[in-house]
Amino acid sequence: MNDHLLETSYLDARYAWSEKITSYATNILLVLLALILGIYIFFRPFTVSGESMLPTLNGNADRHDVVMVARITLGYSRGDIVVIDSSSSPATERYIVKRVVGLGGDKLAFIREEVDYENRISLYLDKGDGKGFVRQEEDYIRESMINGSSSVFGAVKIGNGKSDVNKGAYEVPTRRDFAPVTLGDGEYFVMGDNRNNSKDSRFSGAFERKKCCGKAFFTFSDDGFLGAIFNVLFGASDRFNTHDNSASLNRA
Repeated sequence: MNDHLLETSYLDARYAWSEKITSYATNILLVLLALILGIYIFFRPFTVSGESMLPTLNGNADRHDVVMVARITLGYSRGDIVVIDSSSSPATERYIVKRVVGLGGDKLAFIREEVDYENRISLYLDKGDGKGFVRQEEDYIRESMINGSSSVFGAVKIGNGKSDVNKGAYEVPTRRDFAPVTLGDGEYFVMGDNRNNSKDSRFSGAFERKKCCGKAFFTFSDDGFLGAIFNVLFGASDRFNTHDNSASLNRA
């Protein structure tokens, strides 16, 4: 009888343990399904290609960063990394990933000048706060825009040296042949962090909000641990590729 009781207790314990394992596995599976569903609903994955966002985002042949873009956003701020549909029709979608540098109502100016003994093209911004044009210090760019000319400036004109900014950073450019870019409501001026190798709003002009697919929520490399998990869950067919929208500036 004792043996029978021991055997019954052993079977009950095994059954209880089996139920716990089943419950844990079910909960984990439900969490994973909710996570995947949440990613599909609230986020959109984009694989970076090209070098126009170096050093922030890598899109070289041997390594690609993946940008998880939040589909729902209340708005965009200067400094946000965004993915934009740069095509003119839905049938020819070409996504680019860039950084927002100007918002609706802002005035932008590109000025050739010497800064810290370096000849470069600087970005000046008038945010409408009464300070006028102020040179932007951008610690995220790969290098300063070189003092040259290229088709990447097809949509804007470049002022020429200190005559455009009257030494003080708060003066409006004065040359007659130079007109700063004024952004309309709901427009965004975007540029790549690799300023000397990026075709962006300097070439094609500002983008309307309806062209913005969302802003970067988080990023990771496709050859790392998160990349391996992502590839198993989604695969290459479930992501969108950004177009390598880049062009080198000619040094002068």
